[in-house]
Amino acid sequence: MKTLLISALLACCTLAITACSSYRFPGAYRIDVQQGNILKASDIAKIQRGMSKDQVRYVLGTPLTTNNLNSNRWTYLYSLREGNGNNINKRLDVLFDSSGKVSEIKDTKR
Repeated sequence: MKTLLISALLACCTLAITACSSYRFPGAYRIDVQQGNILKASDIAKIQRGMSKDQVRYVLGTPLTTNNLNSNRWTYLYSLREGNGNNINKRLDVLFDSSGKVSEIKDTKR
């Protein structure tokens, strides 16, 4: 009886420890996790110099971050963690001139 109890306790502890680890159980399904602004190449291609902030917001949506010290820089971030372990990160910076028109677009994959 005592050995059965110890075996059950050991099995429970082992399961609890491995559940929180990065160990992958064979055949376990892992979902893709998307975060941030979805940045499609077709949408990015629509952004042109001279567009207003409202036009950029209409095409790309509200930026994930804005610089409080410089409201003329919008940063769009996108992250995808695939179930198989691959990570995809994208960053798009849209810079505006003093009149609120697009002056520069920086597309970066990290």
